[in-house]
Amino acid sequence: MGIVYARTGRLDEAEKYFKKGIELDPTFPLFYNNLGNVYMGSGRYDEAEKYFTLSLQMDFTNWQVYANLNIVYQQFQRWEEAAAMGEKCIEYAPPIWRLHALLGNAYTHVPRRLNDAKTTLDKAIEMDPDQSETYIYLALWSLKMNQPEQAWQYLEQGLEMSVGTNQLELAFVEKFSGFTEMQKEAKWGELMEKYFPGQAKD
Repeated sequence: MGIVYARTGRLDEAEKYFKKGIELDPTFPLFYNNLGNVYMGSGRYDEAEKYFTLSLQMDFTNWQVYANLNIVYQQFQRWEEAAAMGEKCIEYAPPIWRLHALLGNAYTHVPRRLNDAKTTLDKAIEMDPDQSETYIYLALWSLKMNQPEQAWQYLEQGLEMSVGTNQLELAFVEKFSGFTEMQKEAKWGELMEKYFPGQAKD
């Protein structure tokens, strides 16, 4: 029932069921991962980290938990730890483009891993070239490499690819602090209004 509640957005109810599951069997790692997902879904990242970590202590081969911790650490901007979790995730996971995209984004924020970032993001595109999210991460990587024109190209490519697919939301694109300088330019507003009509801020 906890999973059903979680999938329908009833996170408070899901939390109760997963806590009850832990109470009944405190050695079952998926209960901890599921509870961590509930907390991550409600933005309670400190609690999510706690339960994901407990899950890994019981089963260190669950790639989904590594993926979740990668996301949590990116929220905290703990980039080295995010990258480490991303690497462990890929070690155990089946080939999935988004895992490489997330790892590439973590590498982008670790100066000594910038070359690895590009290789990993290129791998994500090789696995699935039609995913807008990867191009957003490539735009951020280009800015780290002092290639602003390339960043604009990747950004627009990702936005264009998202048309009609709802792959991207305006909030996702705007949340990255790496785009701060680009957001000051008129071109940013024009692109946001073009691809998110009626949503972009003036």
